Amino acid sequence: MPSQSLPKDLDPAVHGALTAGGINGPDALWREIGRGDDHQGVAALVDATHAPRPLLIEGLTSYAVSRGQEKGKSWLRRHALDLLLIAALVLLGALVWRAAPRARAVGIARRELPAGERLSAGALFAPGQDSLSSFRIRRRAAQGEYVLPEDLERIPPAVADKELLGRYRLALRVQSTDAERLTELPALASLAVCSPGGNGRPAAQQLLQAVPVVAVDRQGDTSMITVALTLQDLQKVLPLLADAKTWVVQPYR
Repeated sequence: MPSQSLPKDLDPAVHGALTAGGINGPDALWREIGRGDDHQGVAALVDATHAPRPLLIEGLTSYAVSRGQEKGKSWLRRHALDLLLIAALVLLGALVWRAAPRARAVGIARRELPAGERLSAGALFAPGQDSLSSFRIRRRAAQGEYVLPEDLERIPPAVADKELLGRYRLALRVQSTDAERLTELPALASLAVCSPGGNGRPAAQQLLQAVPVVAVDRQGDTSMITVALTLQDLQKVLPLLADAKTWVVQPYR
């Protein structure tokens, strides 16, 4: 190869970018790489010429190795600093490549997460876990693996705001164990409202299906849930409310 030609080991895209930037030979190339005291020559070269950094480092490494094989140990001694610089850049690139997912990750899997699982508070090591409860994971994630934004998809809410229009809000007392099952709000749940009767009134019960639960107020052993009822459902339960007990039969997912 003529001494004033760029190394043939360089990718054509790198070769073209360097040539367009006025770098036509190996001497000019090494001079640009060695410029400055902070060893940022490759970064500055990439910024100035827009040469693809990974292809540039790969080509320079191949060139250095091939030259060492051609020239023998004396050439290696002369260019030991160049080889060390390239090795350091390759190592830095690998570290940056490994650190990139960590910088972008929303969290780290605390346990194995199967594809399609809805995230819970204990699923990830992550700040603001409550904000992740409306997402599920697209792919399987092993314990300790980084979970990236593109690995998640938002779960549409069970109840849209427009679906609550025209309904009647009613607070019902339930056992706190039932209220704890309503982890994401608003939620859809079936409710069993039962009255024991007495004083001349027969026992009665009503099963309300797919009822929107819009709020939960946890208070010790019992809690209050606020539901949004249609007029028909409200008329069913009003006669029972004086002495009724309410159970959450099964939350909808």
